[in-house]
Amino acid sequence: MIKVETQRENGRMVGLTMKGHDHPSVCAAASALVQSAMMGLKVVAGANLDIQQVNSGYIAFRLESDPTEKTDAILETMLLGLKEVRVE
Repeated sequence: MIKVETQRENGRMVGLTMKGHDHPSVCAAASALVQSAMMGLKVVAGANLDIQQVNSGYIAFRLESDPTEKTDAILETMLLGLKEVRVE
């Protein structure tokens, strides 16, 4: 099972930790969603990230600056996708 924990400040997501393993297709989908969101945060939103670790079964990052409307949209959309692949 894959577990996702979000960090929020004042109701806005500022970080995420995802860990664990599941069926290979679930892992691939979850990883693609999170890594795409990380790229979007950097490239589209211009956010700086503190990436704690990215390896098999573990991804963790945190915004280094205050959240914006763009970071909110990217992160909340990522969460919607993760819910669709049944990540808890």
